[in-house]
Order: sequence, then structure tokens, then C-alpha cells
Amino acid sequence: MIGVSLLVVILTIMSLRVFTRHGQSFIVPDFIGLSVDQLDSVKDEYGFEFIVIDSVFDQTQPPGAILRHDPLPGSTVKRGRKFYVTLVSSMPDMVVMPNLIDLSLRQATALLESRGLFVGTVVYKPGQFQNAVLGQTYRGQHISPGEKIRKGAYVNLVVSGSEQGNRENENKVENENTQTEN
Repeated sequence: MIGVSLLVVILTIMSLRVFTRHGQSFIVPDFIGLSVDQLDSVKDEYGFEFIVIDSVFDQTQPPGAILRHDPLPGSTVKRGRKFYVTLVSSMPDMVVMPNLIDLSLRQATALLESRGLFVGTVVYKPGQFQNAVLGQTYRGQHISPGEKIRKGAYVNLVVSGSEQGNRENENKVENENTQTEN
């Protein structure tokens, strides 16, 4: 009985070494910057499988290039391992244009930045309230709230008041603060 148990344990250990490919590991190379097409030789040689889990727009990298992968470069893996990759997309994400009308310039700037957009040119026009947004344009055309716009785009704003008036108000507040301190 002890002999049969010992034989089962030895066979189990030996089969585990074969099944888990004990001692047959590879160091993961850096695939960042390569295209998926360039990975065909790696797939065939090591039996790796590459699964695209995400795509992100990055102007500094060519479209279709690998931006990140898991497991990381330098990790130890075995034949047949699955790699999860993030690719560089060819088009930037699109975001919904918010309604900036009647917001202050500061609120509009914060809202645009929270959506991944930037303030372009600010044009001042006479208006009832100082620094209230009167209009929003993109590429020279009015853009309505709810329209899709490329993430990272610059939105031009029409704001009430005058650039000179804003400077005068800032100076007035500074002078009032200086007088109250003295």
C-alpha cells in the first residue's frame, strides 16, 4: 500500500513538471512601439497570444503601435502566455461639447479641461455681466452643446466685458486690498 502511494506521488510530481513546463521560461522583451504585424514571428516562435484590450490616442506614437503590454518587459513567462496590449489608435477620442453659455470664464475653462478640451482664443464683447461666456466656436464655426468634438481640441470663447475692463477690475481689487491692509 505504501509502495502504491509512493508511486502515485512520484508520477504526479513528474507529470506536473511536464504539464507546467518547469524550467522552460522566457524573459519578456519590450514590445512597446512595435506594430501587431511585427509580432507574428514572436507568436510563432514562442506561442504567445496577443489580445488587444484598449486603444488610446497618442500623438507622439504611430497609429497601431503597442503603447503598453502586460506582462511587463523583463518579466519571466512560459510558452503560450497571453499578452494584453494597449494600442495607439489612429483617431483621438471624441467628447461631447458642454454648454458654456452664461458660465464665468473660469467655470468654462475648468469644464473644458475636465472634458479634455482647451480654451483657444478669448474674444471680449460688451455684455451685461463681466466674464460671462456669450458664445463658443470650434474651427471658426459655432458649436452647439451636445455636438461631438475631438478630445484635445481648442474651443474659442466669446466673453462679455473687455480685456481692458478685466485688467481695470483686477487693479481696483488689488488697490482695495492694499488699502485695507494699511
